[in-house]
Amino acid sequence: MNRGVASSRSLRAPVPRIALLSAALAALSVSPAAAHPLIQDPLWVVVSPDAIHVRVSATLREIAAAEGRRAEGVFDEDSIRRAAVAYPDYLLRHIRVRVRGELLEGRLVKLIPPEPGAYSEAPDRVFTRYDLDYPVPAAVPPASVTFEQDVLRDVLYAPGQPWDVTYALRIKRVDRREIETTLLRAAAPFAYEPRWSGVPETPGLASTLVEYARHGVHHILTGFDHLLFISALVLAALGLWDLAKVVAAFTLAHSLTLTLAVLGLVRLPAGVVEPLIAASIVFVAVENVVWPERTRGRLRLAVAFGFGLVHGLGFAGGLLDAMRELPKAQVAAAIVSFSAGVETGHMMVVLPLFAVLAVLRRRAPAWGARNLRYASVLISACGAYYLWVALSLPSLVGSVHAQ
Repeated sequence: MNRGVASSRSLRAPVPRIALLSAALAALSVSPAAAHPLIQDPLWVVVSPDAIHVRVSATLREIAAAEGRRAEGVFDEDSIRRAAVAYPDYLLRHIRVRVRGELLEGRLVKLIPPEPGAYSEAPDRVFTRYDLDYPVPAAVPPASVTFEQDVLRDVLYAPGQPWDVTYALRIKRVDRREIETTLLRAAAPFAYEPRWSGVPETPGLASTLVEYARHGVHHILTGFDHLLFISALVLAALGLWDLAKVVAAFTLAHSLTLTLAVLGLVRLPAGVVEPLIAASIVFVAVENVVWPERTRGRLRLAVAFGFGLVHGLGFAGGLLDAMRELPKAQVAAAIVSFSAGVETGHMMVVLPLFAVLAVLRRRAPAWGARNLRYASVLISACGAYYLWVALSLPSLVGSVHAQ
C-alpha cells in the first residue's frame, strides 16, 4: 500500500470505486439503526390429540420491548409485573398454531412469575413463563401442526429496525419423550407431522446442526456492526497472510467468549456489550486513517483479538437462554454449529471484499491509501452512529405502563 498518498491533492481526487462500495455498505448499516435487536427464548410444545400445549418464556427485555422501552437501568418492579400479566394477550396474537391449515384459538392457562426481587437482580436472565393452550376442534389427532410467530416485529428497537425474536422450539408428543428441536424465526413457519403409531420418535441432532448453523449465518448477515468491524480489518490487509492472521485472531477470541457466555461462565448486559462493539468499529476505522502503520503486525492482531472477545458476547446474545434446556450433547452441537455459521457469514463478506480490494490495488496502486482512508472514514461514521444509538436510546428508567 502506498502510505505516502495522503496529501491534500489526493484528498481532492475523485472518490474511487471502493469508496462508493463502502458508501453502499454504510447506507445498509445506517438504515437499520441498531445492532442487536435480538431476543432468543425457549418455547416448549406438547402435542396431544385434543390440544397443543405451549409454554413461552419471556424475559423482562421482551416484555419491556412490547411496551416500547429498553430493559436497562432502574425501573418500577410493580409496573413491570403488571405489564407481564398483560403480555399473554400480545403473545396469543403473535404466536399462531395451525392444525391441518386451520388457525387455532389459544388461551392462557397459567402464568408463572419469577421470584420477588428477581427482576432487579438479573433482568435479562429472569423469565416469566406463560402456559398457553390451543384446543384442537376435531376428535381426530392432528396429522399436521404448523407453528408461526411474529413477536415484536411490530415494535421498533430503533428507527427503521424492528426487534428480532427467535424461539428455541422443542416439541414433545404427550406420550413420548422429546421428538423435535429447531429454531422458530419470524416469518419462517415450522411444520411438524406427529406419528401417532409405529416407532417412537427421537430428537433430531441433524436438525439442531442445520438450524443453528443457519442462525449463525443469519446473525452475521444481519449484524451490521460485526460486518463493519470485520470490513475495517480487511481494508488494511495487504495480502492473504495478513488477512488470515487477523481473521484467525478475531475468530479465536469471539469463539472463546461465545462459548463461555453460552455456558453461563461469562456474561455482560447488552447495555454494556453494544456500546463496546460500536466503539470497536470506531477505534479500528480511526486507526486505519490516523495510524496506518499500526494496521499490520502484532498490534493489529492484539486489537482484533481484544475486540473479538467483546464481539463474542454479542454473538452469544440470548443463546444461553434459548439452549438452557437442551440436552448436553445438543448444546455442544448447537455451539459448534452456530460458530460455524458465524464464520460462514464472515467469509461470505470477507473474501469478496478482499478480492475486490486486491484487484483495485493491482490495477491502480496509487489508490491504496485513498481506499483505506475514504472507506475507513465512512465505517467510523457508521460506528459512531451505532455508538450514539446504543447510548441514547431511552432506558427503562420510569414505570412501565400496563397494556
